[in-house]
Amino acid sequence: DAPPPPDIWTPCRPLSLRVMAPPPDASARIGCLLSSDDINAQRRLVSDFVLRSLLPHLDKRVRSLNQQVVAVRKGLKNQFRSWGTSLFGKAADSSREGVVDGSDPRYLFHSVEAQIRSLAEAAAMLQDWDLALSSYRLLIPDLKRDKAHCEVGLANIGAALSLFAADAKPSHQDDFLDASYAAFQRVSLSRYCVHVSLLHASILQSRDRHAEAAERLIRATCGEVSDLGSSILYEEAARCFMRVSPVPHMRKASLHLVHAGHRYLKSGVKAHGVRCYRLALRAYQGKGWSHILDHLLAALAKHSLNLSRIPGAISFYVQLLSNQEGKPADRQQIYLRDFLAVVRQHSPSHLERDLALPILIRGSVRLVLSEPSFLPDLEGGGFADHGTLGLRWSDLEEATVDPQRWNARLEHSKSTLVNLRKALPDRCARPPRAIVIGESATVAVTLRNPLQLPLTLSKFTIAYRFTLEEPKSEPDPHSWQPSDSDAGGLTICDQDIELPPGATSQVKVTIAGVQEGWVEVTGIVYHLGGVGGVECFQPACLPRKPVKTNKKTSQAVTEADSSLRARIVRAMPRLSCSLQGLDGRACRHGELVRGVLEVSNQGSVAAHSLRLACSHRHAVTLRPPSEIDTNPLEGQGGLAADCAEDLPNCSSEDLPICHVPVGPLAPGETVRLAIWVRPPAAASPFEIRMLLQYAPPTIDGGMPYRLVKLGASMSVLPCLKAGVRVRWAEGGLGGGDRLVVAVEMREVG
Repeated sequence: DAPPPPDIWTPCRPLSLRVMAPPPDASARIGCLLSSDDINAQRRLVSDFVLRSLLPHLDKRVRSLNQQVVAVRKGLKNQFRSWGTSLFGKAADSSREGVVDGSDPRYLFHSVEAQIRSLAEAAAMLQDWDLALSSYRLLIPDLKRDKAHCEVGLANIGAALSLFAADAKPSHQDDFLDASYAAFQRVSLSRYCVHVSLLHASILQSRDRHAEAAERLIRATCGEVSDLGSSILYEEAARCFMRVSPVPHMRKASLHLVHAGHRYLKSGVKAHGVRCYRLALRAYQGKGWSHILDHLLAALAKHSLNLSRIPGAISFYVQLLSNQEGKPADRQQIYLRDFLAVVRQHSPSHLERDLALPILIRGSVRLVLSEPSFLPDLEGGGFADHGTLGLRWSDLEEATVDPQRWNARLEHSKSTLVNLRKALPDRCARPPRAIVIGESATVAVTLRNPLQLPLTLSKFTIAYRFTLEEPKSEPDPHSWQPSDSDAGGLTICDQDIELPPGATSQVKVTIAGVQEGWVEVTGIVYHLGGVGGVECFQPACLPRKPVKTNKKTSQAVTEADSSLRARIVRAMPRLSCSLQGLDGRACRHGELVRGVLEVSNQGSVAAHSLRLACSHRHAVTLRPPSEIDTNPLEGQGGLAADCAEDLPNCSSEDLPICHVPVGPLAPGETVRLAIWVRPPAAASPFEIRMLLQYAPPTIDGGMPYRLVKLGASMSVLPCLKAGVRVRWAEGGLGGGDRLVVAVEMREVG
C-alpha cells in the first residue's frame, strides 16, 4: 500500500481551530482526498504568487523607500542639517513633518522616521540584513534626540535581530539589547522589559551562554512585574543555571527555584509553588543545609495540606522530623505537634513506615531465647591453650554435636597448613533457633531519642511474620503488613514507654510461643504521641553477613542474617543448673577440690541422655549422687585415688565429654552430683567452662537437643616441696662448731 499523501491543510488552519479539532486519524486526514495533481497545482499557484507578485512588490517598495531616505537623510546638506539639529535642538530642523511632539513623541506614517523604519522592516523581510541594520542605525540617533524611548527600544531590538540573523559579532547584539532594555525601563514599560529579557536570554542560550542568560532573566524581575511573571522568570533562570556546562550551577538553580516557588505561592498558584520547592529540595538534601531544608519541608508540608495532598504533607512532615536532631526544643515541639494533628485529623488509620522517631539502632534487635545458642566461630581449626584457658564454648559445642569434625581438628591441631578449613570435613547441620511452647523469650531493642523532648510510645510491641512452613525466600522486613502478625504463633506483652530527651534506652519485649511453626521478627510497632497517636513501624534491618569472596570479581558474596528467625517447637525439658563450691574458691596446685552440680528439670517433659563437656578434660570428673558426701581421704586408695586414676573421664575418641551418671530426669526432679577438680597448673584466675547437653524422649520435628552453659572461676596457688640437709662445716670437729643447713624448695607439678 502506498503511504498517505502529506497533510498540507492542518498547518494552514488557524491556531484556534487546530487546537479545537479532534486528533487526526490516519484514515481520515484533512486533505487526504486531494490527488497529486491538485497538490502540485496549489504549489504552483503559491510559488507564482510569491515570485511574480509578492517579491517584486517588496523589492519596488524597498527601492522607493531607500530613495526617499537618501534624499532626506544622506548627503552633505542633510548631514549639516542633522548637526544643526543636534546642536540647537528641534527648532533647527524645519523639515520635521508627521511628528507629534510630547512626552512620548509619535511618528505618523508619512514621517521620515516612519519611512526609515518601514525600509528596515522590508529589508529584513527580503533578508537584506546589512540594509536593515544600517537603516536601524540611522534611525536610532533621531529617536534618541526626540526622547522617544519606546521607539528607541524597538529599533534596538530590530538592530539586534538583524545582527543575529547575519551571524555578526555577539557583543554588538548584547549592546543593542541592553540599550533596548534601558530604554523601556526609563519609561516603566515592564512588559516590554520582560519581552526584551526573554529575547536576549534565548539568543544567549543559542550560543551556550546560559549563565549570562540567567542574569538577564533575573534582571527583569526587578521592575514592576507581577508575582506570576517574576516566578516564571525565576524558574527559567534556574533552568539556565542547570544547563551550564561543564559543571551545572545547582546551588544557584536551587536558590532561584525557591524564589520562583515563593512568588508562585504569593500569586496564588500553589501547585506550581509546591512543584518548584520540590525541585529545589533535591539539591539541599544530604548537603548539610539543615535550616534551608527545614524551611522548604515546612512550607511544602503546609501548602500540600492546603492543596489536600495528605500523603505528600505527611511525607514532608516525616522528613522534617527526621532532620530535627540538635535543633531547638520549641521548634521540635511545633513540628511534632503539627504532624500528630494532621495525621489524627486527616488519616487516623495511617501506618507510618519512614519515620525514625525514636531511632532504632541498626543491628540492635536481638532475639534472646530461653537458653543460649552457641555457633562455632572456628577459623583456623586450632585450639586454645589447654593449660589455663582450656577449650572455648565453640569447641565444647563442636565436641558435643559434631564429634567427626572434632576428631579431625584434633588430628590436625599441630598442622602447618595455612588454611586448615579445607582439610576438615564440613560442619554438620545445626538445629535452627527455637522457641519452646510454654516458655518465654525476649526481643531486645535499643532506641535513641534524637529530640530535646520526651517521647511517649504506647502499645510498644514487635512486628513479626508467622508461617507454618519454613520460609524459602529471603526476608524483606519492609514488606510487613499488620495482617502478618494476626496469624497467631506468638503471644506478646505490649508496653508503654517514655524516652527521656536525648537518651538511649534498651527495651525488652517478652514473647511466648503458642503454635508450632516459623516466626520471623521484622521490626517494631508503636503509637507515637501516646494513646490515639500515630502508628509507626520501623523494620529491623540486619546487615548481610559475608559468605565468601568471588576471586574473579573480587566481590564479597553475602547472605541474609537469619538471627531474627526462629522455629516454634512443642514442649521440651528445661534444665536449670548451678555449680556450687567452685566459683571464687582458692586452692593449691594439685589439690583435689570437690564441688556440687545441681540439676533441676523445670519443664513438663523428662530429660534424657545427659552429657557434660568440660574445657579442661584432664582436670574434671563427675561422681554419682551417692558419693556426694564421701570424704576423699577415707580408706587406702579410696575415692581420691579412684579419682586420680579415672581422670580424664572421657570416651574412647578422646572427646572432652563425660556422661552424667543419672537416669532420665523427670519433670520437677532435682539431682545433686559431685564434681571433682584438680587444677593442672598455678593460674589466677583458673576458668572452667562446662556445657550440659540433654535431649527429649523423642525427636520428631522438634529440637534434637538443648544446651546449658556453666562456668566457674578459681584461684590456684603454687604448691611447693621443701627439703632440708644438715652437715658440718669443712675442717671437721676441729674446725669449729659450725653446721651448714641447706634448704631446697621446688614447685610440684
